[in-house]
Amino acid sequence: VIFVGAVLLGRLRWRPRTKADLALILSNGILVIGAHFAFSFIGQSYVTSGVAAIVLSFTPIITPIIAIRVLSTERIYVTDVVGLCAGLAGVIAIAITGGSVDGQFLGIGLLLASAVVFALGSVLTERWSADLPTMA
Repeated sequence: VIFVGAVLLGRLRWRPRTKADLALILSNGILVIGAHFAFSFIGQSYVTSGVAAIVLSFTPIITPIIAIRVLSTERIYVTDVVGLCAGLAGVIAIAITGGSVDGQFLGIGLLLASAVVFALGSVLTERWSADLPTMA
């Protein structure tokens, strides 16, 4: 009952008022929620949970690469490259010692797509600063 009252009282504030608000809602709905979970759930049906965890651990490595391309304010420094390479090396080391991934290429591809769309949605969230309240 309290939640319904809070929604009814605050619903006017939760509506998108600008193009940036609408872009933020659409990018998060389509990329971060819809595409990410669709690719993730379908991809996980083709691979083991360990392989899925390894592939999805690429998300923090992919995010800065996308951010550099999409956000004009982002810059990359030598220390950033070293950190990205260390992260990539760690993921590869875990993947190689984890065994073979033969026959799981579709699942791995879908999970990589999941990581990419999640990273892109996160970067676009930064790009479009919205006036919507946090509770929205």
